[in-house]
Amino acid sequence: MLGDSCFHKPSGFFRTIEEPLEKSGIELKYTETLSDINADNLKGFAGLMIFANIERIAPEADKALLEYVEYGSGLSPVHCASFCFLNPEKYAAA
Repeated sequence: MLGDSCFHKPSGFFRTIEEPLEKSGIELKYTETLSDINADNLKGFAGLMIFANIERIAPEADKALLEYVEYGSGLSPVHCASFCFLNPEKYAAA
């Protein structure tokens, strides 16, 4: 899960859902570090949840995220994630 330290407090949301998801067999990790969105890190996960309000994404992170989804991995944007990554056209258009 990619979060941030802004208004919506995604780390609190993470703490709320971590245990119930774990009981269902879903292991959730949390980061606020955008550079963690890279091909090497993403290949270890079946899906990426975004609950963040990060306006810009570096081209290499954008490329890794798009390839991750195009090759069949899941993407779950939550709440403010609709306002995330305004600079690449594909993410903002989705």
